[in-house]
Amino acid sequence: MNRSVLVMLCSILSVGVIAVAQPQSGGRLVWALYEEPPTLDPIGSTLAVQHMINDHIFEHLCVFDNEGRLQPHLCTDWTVSSDGLVWDVYLKPGITFHNGKPVTAEDWVYSLERTRRIGPRSGFYEPVDRYVAVNQYTLRIVLKRPFPRILEILTLPDAYVVDKDTVEAMGDSFGIRPPLNGTGPYELAEWVRGEYILLKRVPTYDHGPSWRTNQGPAYVEEVQFRFIRDDNTRVFELINGNVDITPFIPASLYDIVLAAPNITFVEQVRNMTGHLAINAKHEPLNNPLVRWAIAMAIDRESIVQIAYRGHAHPAYILCSPSQLGFPHDSYDSVKAFYPATNIELAKVYLEAAGWVDNDGDGVREKDGKELRLSLWTQLSTEDRLMGQIIQSQLAKIGIATEIVSIETGTFYGALVTQARHDLALGMSGYPFAMDFLPFQHHTRSIKGSNYSFYDYELAPVIDALLDTAQLLPTEEERYAALAEALKFIGVASVYIPLVWPMYPLAWKTDRVGGVEEVIKHVFKTQVDSIPLDCLEYYIKK
Repeated sequence: MNRSVLVMLCSILSVGVIAVAQPQSGGRLVWALYEEPPTLDPIGSTLAVQHMINDHIFEHLCVFDNEGRLQPHLCTDWTVSSDGLVWDVYLKPGITFHNGKPVTAEDWVYSLERTRRIGPRSGFYEPVDRYVAVNQYTLRIVLKRPFPRILEILTLPDAYVVDKDTVEAMGDSFGIRPPLNGTGPYELAEWVRGEYILLKRVPTYDHGPSWRTNQGPAYVEEVQFRFIRDDNTRVFELINGNVDITPFIPASLYDIVLAAPNITFVEQVRNMTGHLAINAKHEPLNNPLVRWAIAMAIDRESIVQIAYRGHAHPAYILCSPSQLGFPHDSYDSVKAFYPATNIELAKVYLEAAGWVDNDGDGVREKDGKELRLSLWTQLSTEDRLMGQIIQSQLAKIGIATEIVSIETGTFYGALVTQARHDLALGMSGYPFAMDFLPFQHHTRSIKGSNYSFYDYELAPVIDALLDTAQLLPTEEERYAALAEALKFIGVASVYIPLVWPMYPLAWKTDRVGGVEEVIKHVFKTQVDSIPLDCLEYYIKK
């Protein structure tokens, strides 16, 4: 497959004259988001919108620069023992929490142990044995086994430094009202539930990454995140000037945005894959023949054209071409392990599994039980349409589905805690395939980010390949192991790839500057993953 076709050309379409403006301080930047996070406690959830907000308030030891290279941020350097088991990280002196309290190695030990023990991504930190404060400005990371990517893992959205005194004093209120007491360019000023979160600039902030144009303080005085779930309302608020910038515009509204004056629109392939997750704990979904039949019934082109109006790409493997680690050179060989669309063969597999339409009503039966499945979806326009399309496609092979629509903010939590779904439409990803694939597909993530609940003969093989990939010394070797894991994930068919969506971002050209600088970053396909992008934005008038 042609790599340039997969990666796509970034299309920047703008209407009106773009005024030249120099960065200036002051003003309020209004973001419109499609959902509200349940909390801003870094270990409170895995929602992208939470990370987008938290990255203004909290900070990491290291960050990735525009080219995707790991750079020190709240540290200056690190050393590694000859056996690879002990990492000494030297902290940057002079960093303080928003209340003026100095950040020390003890704060990092508390924060990272909290993340490792009770955070939603705890499986990522499994190689860590313990964290130790050697002295005020030296953090020691002791590993159970060599793990060359440990500092990359500590850039995940829950590995920020937090103040122990603030967390304990706030108790259950930490993360849902001020103060949060981070170290970043902004602090939480106000949270009106169901309406907005307001952040205020920290005027003394001065330690932005060296590769940022602005190291601080931030230009914008206040950042308001408005929660507007309705797609039409969110877009019209942008057009009418009540919102300055918004991501996640549905394809059905693209033409309206493009026709509006003074709006710049950017569309790029996201580092995420839309998928159909199968709960393999449920019968008959624990039978691979049934899972393969479901996979073969899916017509991805119909989903792209109807649900996304052509503004997506059909996904044939469970890794986005915008993720670092996508198997560009071995794509065709990996794709061959994923069941291709074939309605007639899908019917054969169901019959081989004992499911036959004996009474001619269009629904297959076995042992007196009809083949009826629940299909969980979120409330977005695309998800609702995808659910209807898949419902129709599965009906063609004799599977009846009942669509269950769930609020976006509680959708993934319900999948994990309730686990009543048979099928579920999900969207997941991360800039690095090396992190994303274990997060989604390793058995240690079951009842967490792996909501297929699978445990079958291929699981140990997939686990071993994913674990091995983390330990290999070179990037080439790690990516080759990932490609092998992707093949077995395809055969397992507990997650069926559907689409690689586009990431739309629109902003008021006459109001907001600095966005072009932000999207130079290698993570531009998902703005909520770009470290400290808030330092670049400014209000023109």
